[in-house]
Amino acid sequence: MREKLTGTMAMGWNLGRGVHFAVQQRLFPLVEMLVTRKRPWHPEELKDKLSLLLRSEVDLLKRDANHIAAGIYPWEVLIPERPWTHGLRYLRILQDAYRVNSRKLEKDHMDFSPEAKRRLSHAPDYYKRNFHFQTDGYASDHSADLYDHQVDILFSGATDAMRRSILPPLKHGLTPYARLLEMGCGTGRLTRFASMTFPEGEIIAVDPSEPYLLAAKEMTKGLGNVRFKKAFAEKVKIEEGSFSGAYSCFLFHELPKSVRRAVMKKMIKAVEPNGLIVIVDSLQLGDMPEMDWALKRFPSDFHEPFYADYSKDKMELWTKDFPELRLVESSNQFLSKLVVFRRLDKHED
Repeated sequence: MREKLTGTMAMGWNLGRGVHFAVQQRLFPLVEMLVTRKRPWHPEELKDKLSLLLRSEVDLLKRDANHIAAGIYPWEVLIPERPWTHGLRYLRILQDAYRVNSRKLEKDHMDFSPEAKRRLSHAPDYYKRNFHFQTDGYASDHSADLYDHQVDILFSGATDAMRRSILPPLKHGLTPYARLLEMGCGTGRLTRFASMTFPEGEIIAVDPSEPYLLAAKEMTKGLGNVRFKKAFAEKVKIEEGSFSGAYSCFLFHELPKSVRRAVMKKMIKAVEPNGLIVIVDSLQLGDMPEMDWALKRFPSDFHEPFYADYSKDKMELWTKDFPELRLVESSNQFLSKLVVFRRLDKHED
């Protein structure tokens, strides 16, 4: 009875959050029209496509609520921020949306503040850009403050549920004392969820952005089992076999193929034999055929230069490049997909 009540309450919260961000999303086409003087493009049969997306999102939110009810992760993952902080940030995001759409109109993905230019001076070329046409890319305090809120508007409040889909495979497949490596932790929302799921474990979270790491440290304040490393995932120094599992969320679609493979090598090196590698990232072509049109438009609409190649680079087939991996699971999670690998013991075929 208690589990059912917890699940119902969690689902109610998830649905309310989804509606909240969907309402916030409604103003953005108006900002785009203000900048471009054109109506936003819509695909044919838009109503049917939106209905499909809504059903897919509700399915994700139900799974997330069931995981909370079953104790996979605690209900505290749902605790919101202060309403006035949220509201004031939304006003800043609307203001910033004008600049984002102006960059999009001009196809300007190299527009940076002096602060961001300084922080990007030694970064690899693939990273020196305004991903999503967002202000300063990943290289300023301004960007770090707005990012999670912006992504939740894009995904109608489902972002955290997609992130948390990483946790059940780790929880079921590893001990409570697991040592976990997170690649590309960003502002630390998933890091916080993982820390709360494995309170007796240890999380090492890696990201190259100083402002995002500062936000992540604030996000995980009071959680004593998290440490951060400032590094690009493909270059981070790690001891071989020193982790029970490694995971990443929304990282690989922003990397060139050669870097994707380099990061995967690092993750494989990091985990012990029989350890898990769990990835949540964007859908790829054919995962939900009805949405292939959106995946094909996404790179140009949101300046994701490596996304077109990623969308064809099926993660389930990466075992061909890395025979030391075995595919455990692959499933769609709304607009993302979950892929779970296990590193084979060297004695296994």
